[in-house]
Amino acid sequence: MIKKYFEKKVVLVFFSFFMFIVVPFSISDINDEIMPKEINENTVGFYQSTTCKISFFEVVSKNMFNQNNLYINSNTYPGLNCFGKVTGLDKVNDTYILSIGTNPNLSFLLQMFLWLSAVFIISNKREVKYKLSYFPALIIPILFTSQHYFENRFYKSSNIYFNQNLEIQNYYLLTKFVGFLFISLLIKDLYERRTVNILNLIPFLFIFNGTFHGHNMNIYMVIFSYFGLQALISKKTNLVTNSIYFLFSVVWLFNFQESSNYFDGDKLVGFINTSENLGSQVFWTITFYLVINGMIYLFKTEKIESSLEDLKNSFLISGGLVVFFGILGSASAYINFLNFLTFGQNKRGMRDLNSVAGNAWRGFAPSAEYIGEFFGLCVFITFFYFIKTKNRFLIKDFVLLSVCLFGLYKSNNFASLTTLLLLSFTLLFRKSFKFEINKKSVTIILLSFLILVTLIFQNIEYERYSSALIEESILHSNLFQYDDPFKNDFTKKSYFLEKDYKTILLLNDNHERASTSLKVMVEAYSQDINISFIPNPISLISTISLFINRTEMWGIFIAKYNPNLLSSLFGYGPFQMIDYLKGHKVELDVPDYKNSSLFLPHSSFLDGLLFFGIVGMLMLLFTCLYFVFRMKLNNGVYKFILFFYIINLLKSDSILYFPCFALFIVVILKTFKLEQYE
Repeated sequence: MIKKYFEKKVVLVFFSFFMFIVVPFSISDINDEIMPKEINENTVGFYQSTTCKISFFEVVSKNMFNQNNLYINSNTYPGLNCFGKVTGLDKVNDTYILSIGTNPNLSFLLQMFLWLSAVFIISNKREVKYKLSYFPALIIPILFTSQHYFENRFYKSSNIYFNQNLEIQNYYLLTKFVGFLFISLLIKDLYERRTVNILNLIPFLFIFNGTFHGHNMNIYMVIFSYFGLQALISKKTNLVTNSIYFLFSVVWLFNFQESSNYFDGDKLVGFINTSENLGSQVFWTITFYLVINGMIYLFKTEKIESSLEDLKNSFLISGGLVVFFGILGSASAYINFLNFLTFGQNKRGMRDLNSVAGNAWRGFAPSAEYIGEFFGLCVFITFFYFIKTKNRFLIKDFVLLSVCLFGLYKSNNFASLTTLLLLSFTLLFRKSFKFEINKKSVTIILLSFLILVTLIFQNIEYERYSSALIEESILHSNLFQYDDPFKNDFTKKSYFLEKDYKTILLLNDNHERASTSLKVMVEAYSQDINISFIPNPISLISTISLFINRTEMWGIFIAKYNPNLLSSLFGYGPFQMIDYLKGHKVELDVPDYKNSSLFLPHSSFLDGLLFFGIVGMLMLLFTCLYFVFRMKLNNGVYKFILFFYIINLLKSDSILYFPCFALFIVVILKTFKLEQYE
């Protein structure tokens, strides 16, 4: 019976893929007598002169065994008549770039049906039907359609049909509204009839990234926002939290300054603001609030639990599938293209398994760090399961674990591997010596860590390490204005020997060109306060940055981060990164090919500082400490996962990607048992 049920679901998965991906990319005019040809130098002109005539799968059938280096480009701008068809062929060096039309309007519909079908397939029939209000189904279309109006620069560049005029004849905005209305009604109907365990579903977000092609949103934002509105209607939200967030929102809007700055999203597309205007600021402020409340609502309403075995299986299977499809995508340009559309990737996967331009293979993920953290969790949860249950190690577990270990190795994430080993040894130590992780043991560990850090500081080249971060920040700041870059660097470094950083800022109007964060760092470092055994906080951060290889990236962050007083205290707002990226000019001492790269802070804690400021991060810290010392922690695997993430988020931007963000929120809910907290 179970076998037949599983086989039925597999058939439904393949049927959905065939209907929503294969069929649309196979349609062409069979009566035009234009046949596909093998891609080579002689057929470049042919494909350029027969645009929108030959389907993607026709080209695949003719070039399946073509040995030429091929890359499939997704061309979002052509109209619906070119969808799934060749829109051009170019040769760049030794690579043939074949462009396929993928208009965002039709891609949106196909991806929506595919992903909601996947949710339907993996869900189970609800024993007792659950009734939801129609109100969210009316508000969600208005909210997400408004994003097209406010982030018009993003959508104008990706869709030929874009039209932001607020008029009844604007079929572009009208179709978007109808599309989101349809999604909302489907979500309502699915939830009333079907149930799905979110804990087991979350790992599969690392496969189905869910970013709508040609859109700056993903389907999970829509789903959780829907339930966030349902939480407000049902009055299942926390009054204190709501009040605090409302006050932060008022500060963000009061402090907001519009500009013409624009960020195309790059690998963060789908979960980041691209425009610096009041409307987009409001959109992301509301959406973030709804997403968080939606996740909490689902946990409280469903009282979701998951067995350790189910959790282990979910992580192993999803990890194995990520590697499997990642390898297929790296081996075949055609599958690489289909992966991008089918799974809603933020950015195209790597085209081979080797390091490219110094970056590790990322497979499915746009970030080697965040996928490395995911594989590390897959391995640790499996290890935790077998230590906890003492069950036999099955062949399927061994195969999937080996695949996840391969993924971890290829991600080249040393921090994830180190944390994995540390937590594994902790687990073994706890098992052998009956050691429990509770508030008492956490206090002992923190005090021991502080003592250890103090002892280490007494035995290293502290003077050299303590100023490395400030010097890196000064080198990347737009100080001095000599025409010769070498003279700029030489002038800056001439003051490093005496650590005379304050003088640098006083020369040549450098104080006006330096970021506020650099000025604060220099001032704090230069204070004449000298307390034995207590290192200068700036020196401590500088030394840590050297140990974890983040001095350059954090130095760039300090050089770029230029907030006013309110922004430094309360941040810019959730997922508002444009002012940081575009607002303050810096001098990037990097090769020319890296000048256009996306220089993120490389720390989720710094991302939090950008979004919520010093006050927000301190409130988050004290809230976590409150729950640690006033409430009993979940005694299972979740607190280990939380420790794993906290350590890794110190040096990665993983929180900027929705799968990692969702998993982190879920782990916090389970660790502190917040789904039971009112």
